[in-house]
Amino acid sequence: MAIRVEDERADWNDGWFRLTIPANGRSALVERTEMAAPGIPSAACDIQTWTAMLAGGRRPAAFASVGRLKAEEEALAIMERRIPRGPTYLADFF
Repeated sequence: MAIRVEDERADWNDGWFRLTIPANGRSALVERTEMAAPGIPSAACDIQTWTAMLAGGRRPAAFASVGRLKAEEEALAIMERRIPRGPTYLADFF
């Protein structure tokens, strides 16, 4: 899967990345790329949206429905399966 991260404050985050997840789902390989490759499911959004999804704030489909996440159908299905569900645990009180 290819993901596009838009981050205007941290240029090392801004760009395309290829995410490879093995069938067992226990690890992932992330590599920076120049663009999404043809035939590979892709998704794009800003760093705030990625953070909210990965921290459990909202599901990918919810962000896609309001236009905060642009994702091909297959990429959205992958994200819905792979991003864990459940409440966020934040041990730091600030």
